[in-house]
Amino acid sequence: MKSTDDLPDDEGTMFLAWSPNANFAVSGRRGRDGELYVGSIYQDASMSTLKGVKHSIEQMKSDAGVDVELVTGAEADKLFTEMAQRLQSSKA
Repeated sequence: MKSTDDLPDDEGTMFLAWSPNANFAVSGRRGRDGELYVGSIYQDASMSTLKGVKHSIEQMKSDAGVDVELVTGAEADKLFTEMAQRLQSSKA
Protein backbone atom coordinates (compact mmCIF):
# COMPACT_ATOMS: atom_id res chain seq x y z
CA MET A 1 0.00 0.00 0.00
CA LYS A 2 1.33 3.40 -0.96
CA SER A 3 0.63 6.78 0.63
CA THR A 4 -0.17 10.05 -1.11
CA ASP A 5 2.89 11.35 0.76
CA ASP A 6 4.91 9.30 -1.76
CA LEU A 7 3.59 11.41 -4.67
CA PRO A 8 4.61 14.92 -5.66
CA ASP A 9 1.85 17.40 -4.72
CA ASP A 10 0.96 18.07 -8.36
CA GLU A 11 0.76 14.41 -9.44
CA GLY A 12 -2.25 12.14 -9.59
CA THR A 13 -6.00 12.27 -9.88
CA MET A 14 -8.38 11.94 -6.94
CA PHE A 15 -10.20 8.68 -6.23
CA LEU A 16 -12.61 7.26 -3.71
CA ALA A 17 -12.50 3.47 -3.31
CA TRP A 18 -15.47 1.54 -1.95
CA SER A 19 -16.50 -2.08 -1.61
CA PRO A 20 -19.63 -3.64 -0.12
CA ASN A 21 -17.22 -6.10 1.57
CA ALA A 22 -15.58 -3.33 3.63
CA ASN A 23 -17.02 -1.10 6.33
CA PHE A 24 -15.06 1.93 5.16
CA ALA A 25 -14.04 3.91 2.08
CA VAL A 26 -10.64 5.23 1.08
CA SER A 27 -9.67 8.37 -0.77
CA GLY A 28 -6.38 9.35 -2.31
CA ARG A 29 -4.75 9.87 -5.69
CA ARG A 30 -4.03 7.60 -8.61
CA GLY A 31 -0.44 8.13 -9.71
CA ARG A 32 0.87 8.28 -13.27
CA ASP A 33 1.92 4.65 -12.74
CA GLY A 34 -1.75 3.69 -12.34
CA GLU A 35 -1.28 2.75 -8.68
CA LEU A 36 -3.62 3.92 -5.91
CA TYR A 37 -1.98 6.08 -3.25
CA VAL A 38 -4.01 6.26 -0.03
CA GLY A 39 -4.69 9.59 1.62
CA SER A 40 -7.68 9.18 3.97
CA ILE A 41 -9.93 6.48 5.38
CA TYR A 42 -13.62 7.12 6.04
CA GLN A 43 -15.62 4.95 8.43
CA ASP A 44 -18.78 6.99 8.84
CA ALA A 45 -22.28 5.76 8.00
CA SER A 46 -22.48 7.83 4.80
CA MET A 47 -19.79 5.59 3.29
CA SER A 48 -21.57 2.31 4.04
CA THR A 49 -23.62 2.30 0.83
CA LEU A 50 -22.77 2.92 -2.80
CA LYS A 51 -25.43 5.64 -2.87
CA GLY A 52 -23.73 7.41 0.05
CA VAL A 53 -20.33 7.12 -1.60
CA LYS A 54 -21.63 8.55 -4.88
CA HIS A 55 -23.15 11.46 -2.94
CA SER A 56 -19.79 12.04 -1.22
CA ILE A 57 -18.06 12.05 -4.61
CA GLU A 58 -20.46 14.70 -5.88
CA GLN A 59 -19.71 16.77 -2.76
CA MET A 60 -15.95 16.38 -3.30
CA LYS A 61 -16.32 17.41 -6.95
CA SER A 62 -18.35 20.44 -5.94
CA ASP A 63 -16.06 21.47 -3.07
CA ALA A 64 -12.70 20.84 -4.77
CA GLY A 65 -13.72 21.53 -8.35
CA VAL A 66 -11.96 18.39 -9.62
CA ASP A 67 -13.07 15.04 -10.94
CA VAL A 68 -13.09 12.15 -8.49
CA GLU A 69 -12.83 8.57 -9.76
CA LEU A 70 -14.97 5.90 -8.09
CA VAL A 71 -12.91 2.74 -7.63
CA THR A 72 -14.91 -0.44 -6.98
CA GLY A 73 -14.77 -4.16 -7.65
CA ALA A 74 -11.56 -6.16 -7.76
CA GLU A 75 -9.32 -3.08 -7.66
CA ALA A 76 -10.97 -1.73 -4.48
CA ASP A 77 -11.00 -5.20 -2.89
CA LYS A 78 -7.26 -5.57 -3.61
CA LEU A 79 -6.54 -2.20 -1.99
CA PHE A 80 -8.60 -3.06 1.09
CA THR A 81 -6.88 -6.46 1.40
CA GLU A 82 -3.46 -4.76 1.27
CA MET A 83 -4.59 -2.30 3.94
CA ALA A 84 -5.86 -5.10 6.21
CA GLN A 85 -2.61 -7.04 5.78
CA ARG A 86 -0.55 -3.99 6.68
CA LEU A 87 -2.71 -3.36 9.73
CA GLN A 88 -2.34 -6.99 10.83
CA SER A 89 1.43 -6.94 10.40
CA SER A 90 1.72 -3.71 12.39
CA LYS A 91 -0.15 -5.35 15.29
CA ALA A 92 2.20 -8.34 15.33
